[in-house]
Amino acid sequence: MMNVVDVSMPRRVTMLGVDFNGTVMDPMYVEHLFERICRNRPGVPDALCYIEEPFAPELLERETDVSAVAKWAPCVLDESAHDWRVMEKASTLGYSGVVVKTCKTQTEALLTLSWAKHHGLEVLTQDLTNPMLAQIAHAQLGAHASPGIGLETNSMQFYPDASADEARVHPGLYQRVGGCLDLKTISGPGFGYRIHEIDRQLPEPATTSW
Repeated sequence: MMNVVDVSMPRRVTMLGVDFNGTVMDPMYVEHLFERICRNRPGVPDALCYIEEPFAPELLERETDVSAVAKWAPCVLDESAHDWRVMEKASTLGYSGVVVKTCKTQTEALLTLSWAKHHGLEVLTQDLTNPMLAQIAHAQLGAHASPGIGLETNSMQFYPDASADEARVHPGLYQRVGGCLDLKTISGPGFGYRIHEIDRQLPEPATTSW
């Protein structure tokens, strides 16, 4: 983590996020980690935007308070936030935000967003490496759900050629310029896919059912 800070800060990175993927069992570990980083790298507190899913789900089940960690930055749930009851419980334990993802279905993303906004929680938009048409719905969700902090999008990093057909119609959605996407080509009914302009050849289905 210190290496990431040392690489990013000289390059004028102004927003940092930390994702522990639910691996920590003791909140004191995270608290001491940030105390050490911020003591040695004074610019980090101003740049730190969120701390994502630091703790294993068992800590939520045990009702472990995480307020001491959330003082550094919003402490947000990701995989653990599978319904509003979990978020309601977590918000009483010091969690201050939630991640929305279209891979959990568009409906769940919108319901989670609505609940979180109504209760004053921070909202982040992240993906599961969305390619092709999935990127379009994902980018639109991020534009409305978390316009200030942006969104995670990485399909162009891991498999850029997978979205080549869609990129001919929506070039700004499949390449990041200065860390930004361009959504201006989205238009028309539904999600604005402009599906009839995308020349994607799909294979024959492996099986069908009636």
